[in-house]
Amino acid sequence: MFINVPKQLLNMVYLDPSEIISQKILPSFRKELVLRLSRTMARKDIAVALDLTPVAIHYYLKGLRGNSFEFNTDELEFIGNLAMKFIEKRDIFAIKTGFKKLVDMLYLNHRICHICGGKNCSCRF
Repeated sequence: MFINVPKQLLNMVYLDPSEIISQKILPSFRKELVLRLSRTMARKDIAVALDLTPVAIHYYLKGLRGNSFEFNTDELEFIGNLAMKFIEKRDIFAIKTGFKKLVDMLYLNHRICHICGGKNCSCRF
C-alpha cells in the first residue's frame, strides 16, 4: 500500500537533533577542549583521558577536525572552565556532565536549530 505524499514533503530533509549533536557539536566541543588541555598536558595524556586516538588529537590541534560548529564566547568560556576543572581533578565525569549541560544550553538558546534552519528538525516541536 502506497501513500500519496506531496512533493514538498519528499524534498524535506529531517535532521535528528542527536545526529546534529554527534556529527557537528561533539567534534567541535572536543576540538575546543583539546586546544585548552594541550596548554598543560601532553597529547598522549589527552588521548588517554578523553578516550581518543593520538591521531585524533593531532587532527583537532591542526584544525583538520571539529570545524563544523562555532561556539559563542559564553560557550567557549564554559568549555574553558571544564578544561580547568579537568586539569585540577582529572575527573572525566565532569567533562561528560559538562557536555550535557552545554548541549542543554544550546537547545535553550535555539543554537541547534540554527544549524538546520529550524524548519525540519524535531527540536522545534
